[in-house]
Amino acid sequence: YKTLREETAKYFPKAIKLPILLDGGNFIYNKKGTGILFENKNIFKNNTCHKIIDIIKQRFSLKELFLLPSLPLSEDPFCHIDGLMQFLGDDILCVNTPYNNTTEKHLKKCLDILKNKFKIGFLPTELNLKETLSAKGIYVNFLETSHAVFIPQYNLKSDEKAIQIIQKHTQK
Repeated sequence: YKTLREETAKYFPKAIKLPILLDGGNFIYNKKGTGILFENKNIFKNNTCHKIIDIIKQRFSLKELFLLPSLPLSEDPFCHIDGLMQFLGDDILCVNTPYNNTTEKHLKKCLDILKNKFKIGFLPTELNLKETLSAKGIYVNFLETSHAVFIPQYNLKSDEKAIQIIQKHTQK
C-alpha cells in the first residue's frame, strides 16, 4: 500500500510538507489575507508559536493570522475552528451562538481578540449533547463556493433560521 503522503504527492505534486498538523477544520481564512486558527499544541508539533505563524502566513499569503484559545477537549476534541466560526465572503464572520456556559465564556474571549475586525453574524446552534459526538446542529459548518452557499440541514427547528440569516448576508 502506498502511504497517504505518496498518494497526496501523486495528485498534488506542488504540495509542500509542513512541520505542523492541520486538517480542513483547524483553519479558516478569507481572500483578503486573514486567517484564524485555534491555538493547539497538537498543531504545533515541536515548533514555536512564532514559527508556525510565519509558516502559515507565508504559505497562505496572509496579512494577519489570529490564534484563538482552544475550547476544552470535552467541548471540542478535534480543535476545529470551523465548528465555531466560518467566513461568509471576505468580510462576514459567521459564529455559533453559545450552547452552554463554557462555550459562552470561550466565545467572549475569541470575540475580544477579533473585535472590530469583521462584521459578525450569529447562527443558531442546536446541539443534542446526549447524542454521540456530532456536528448535527452546527450551521457554521457550511460550504461557500463562487455561486452558492451549501448550508447543512438537520431537520431541526433552527434549519430555516440558519438559512434566513445567511441569505441576509449574501446574494448566492
